[in-house]
Amino acid sequence: MSDDAAHISRPIRPVKAATNSAEWRRYKDHLRAWKNARLEKQLDNIQAEELSEQQPST
Repeated sequence: MSDDAAHISRPIRPVKAATNSAEWRRYKDHLRAWKNARLEKQLDNIQAEELSEQQPST
């Protein structure tokens, strides 16, 4: 995952998406990418936390 993917802003549904299928599809694609980036970042944080707990402290 690139750093850019983690910083995708949450999409705002354009008014014309209600009547324009291409705009709606673009919105849904952006929303899916945003959700996936958030979930991937959360997973990375959880994995990093688990790794730090597994390492013996000195």
